[in-house]
Amino acid sequence: MKNKSSYSFLSLPHLFLVYLIMITALNKPFCLKASESQDKSASHFESSNILKSEKSLFAFKEMFKHVSLQEAVSQGLLKNENEQIRNTMEDVLDLNYADQRDKFWWPEIKLKAQTNPQRIGTLSSSPNNSTRPDKFPKGSFGLTIENYTLFNWGRDYLGFLNKKEDYKREKEDLKIKRNQLEKDIITTYFNLLTLKKLAKISKKGLRFSSFIYRLNRERLNFKKITEQEFLESRSQYLELQELFQESFHKARSFNNNLASLLGDPPGTVYVLKSDLVFKKIDTPLETALKLSLESNPELKRARSLLKNSQRDYEKSFRDNLPLPKISLNLGSYHYFFGKKESVMKYEAESGNSNIDLVATLNASWGILGEGGFFNQRTLKKKSLNQSVAYQKLRYQEKDLKRNLSQSYERLLFLQKMIPLLKAQVKNCDKTFGETLENYRQGKTQLIQFKKSLDRLVSTQTKLELYLNEHLQRKFNLASLIGVSFIPGENISLLSKNKGEE
Repeated sequence: MKNKSSYSFLSLPHLFLVYLIMITALNKPFCLKASESQDKSASHFESSNILKSEKSLFAFKEMFKHVSLQEAVSQGLLKNENEQIRNTMEDVLDLNYADQRDKFWWPEIKLKAQTNPQRIGTLSSSPNNSTRPDKFPKGSFGLTIENYTLFNWGRDYLGFLNKKEDYKREKEDLKIKRNQLEKDIITTYFNLLTLKKLAKISKKGLRFSSFIYRLNRERLNFKKITEQEFLESRSQYLELQELFQESFHKARSFNNNLASLLGDPPGTVYVLKSDLVFKKIDTPLETALKLSLESNPELKRARSLLKNSQRDYEKSFRDNLPLPKISLNLGSYHYFFGKKESVMKYEAESGNSNIDLVATLNASWGILGEGGFFNQRTLKKKSLNQSVAYQKLRYQEKDLKRNLSQSYERLLFLQKMIPLLKAQVKNCDKTFGETLENYRQGKTQLIQFKKSLDRLVSTQTKLELYLNEHLQRKFNLASLIGVSFIPGENISLLSKNKGEE
């Protein structure tokens, strides 16, 4: 009996069709694979573009710039936007004062040219033309000298002196702001330097805590320490990691403060070539106080306002008296031209060609209303303004002495503390080295290592902050005295190149 094949029910065409289906099924994955590969490539390309576009939104091009203290100050005084505005304002002040000076000291001489309406064409004709403009030019050209006051009992002179005093005070204010810009650049430069040093200190502490953290992780695997000790070392590592990130961010972002003063674009990262020099002040308090009474800006401003108030009162007092003004009218030299005649003529005024000295009186006294009876309230207000200006001057002197003494005492305190902190840093560094080695050998506890490291980091940080504050206090003292630098110092003595002793 013959065995029948299990596929005997399939005919030859059916077998051929099954064969084609199997071939297609075997080849289909290759097609799908290629298609999927293309889809993945397209998807990866699209996601890459998305990431690039997202990065471009937050990308900030950083430009590194090496700069010393002297270079920073020179560039800031040249390129600072506010300083450029002040230079323009100074030119405006000079021009305004020149106008006031010439107006007071010299007669006003003008060159004038004037013509009557002249007909140059006709757009529409009419029989009514009695007031029609002439076709020929008619007018005058000449030199006019305005009325010049010879004597006015000093009233005009008092007003001119007040304007001159305002001009000098405003010029002095611009100079003070220019000096303040130089101080701001120096203090910002060393503030940035201090922040960079603090970031470096925290990074050093982080490196040591990271070493202990990794060491304790290995010890924990061999059951040589407890899990609590491992977690304590990990906690210290994370704390110093946080401290480092914060100090690094502060130093990085503070670059923009210096860039704003120097006129550099945002994103500039400065590599500072100068280091701070600690130098004690040798100016006695009595000398500083004597200098400040002469050149302190606030005192000079108060004295200027007092002088102006005194002159205001004196001018109001003279205005209230029947004092005549004596003036001279030098007239004008004009060339008159027209259709029928052309003539050169001199006139002091219309119908008068003489040069005369003229006395005029122009005074008024109130009876009721504003100013009070015979302007007594006006005079009283001027007198009270003078008293207020004097009181402000006395207050400024007392306030200056108080601020100067406080600033000087703080400076002396810092000058005593900084050498002590330097010695303490050296001692803490040696102590930490011993503690680190003892803990690595298992001769001391983790708490001792933590205290030693914290003491080293905090002492180094305190030293850098005190050094920076000492510089700030010296500039504050110089501002109170009214000078750019403490007597005996200059910008070259504030810094040194890094690496120099």
